Amino acid sequence: GAAQSSDALFPSGGFFATLSVPALVGRTFSHIDDVTGGGPDGLVVVISHQVWQQRFAGAADVIGKALPIDGASCTIVGVMPPEFFGVEVGQPFDVLAPLAVEPDVRGARASFHHPSALLLTAMFRLKPGQAIESAPAALRTIHVRIARRRDRPPVVEQRHAGVVVDGPGSRGGSRLRDPRHRHRRRGSGDGGHGARERAAGRR
Repeated sequence: GAAQSSDALFPSGGFFATLSVPALVGRTFSHIDDVTGGGPDGLVVVISHQVWQQRFAGAADVIGKALPIDGASCTIVGVMPPEFFGVEVGQPFDVLAPLAVEPDVRGARASFHHPSALLLTAMFRLKPGQAIESAPAALRTIHVRIARRRDRPPVVEQRHAGVVVDGPGSRGGSRLRDPRHRHRRRGSGDGGHGARERAAGRR
C-alpha cells in the first residue's frame, strides 16, 4: 500500500509500568523489548486505538501483524485504549516503539546515539506517601548526573525539567491544567523516557 505518515513515540521500557496504563488488546512492551535489535519478539510496536480503527478496521487479529516503519519491519503486539492519547494533551501518537530500537527503525537519522539531540523527557511516579514538594530536589540530582555524563554544565539540563505527578497516567499531561506551568505529570522511580519522531509506515 501507499506510505502513510505516522507520529512515532519512542519511550523506554518502563513507560507503561510508570503510567499504569495497560493495553486494550494484546500487550504493551517492557525492558525486555527495549534493547538494540529488539527483544525476543524482535522489533515490536504498540499502536493507538485510532490507528487500529482507521488502518486495520479494528481487526481482532491485528496482534502479530507486520507494520513497516521507515523501512524496518515491526510487529504489532498491542493496541492502546481509546482514552489514551499519549503523554501530552494535544500531541497524540500513532505508534509507540521501544527507545533502544530507534536506530533499528530510523537508521542514520536516529537520535538515540546523539547526546546533543536533547529529545528525552524524564517522567517519574511519586512513591506512596511521598510529597510532590520533594520532587524538585530529586530531579535536580538526576539533572546533575546526566550533565556530568555528557560533560555539560548542570544548568543546561535544568532547562529540560522532568515531569512528576501522582495522578492517573491515562489522562495525559497539560500545562493548561496548571496555571503556574509546574512540570508535573507521571512517571516512576524506574523512569519512563521518550522521544518523539515522525515516521513513515506502510501497510
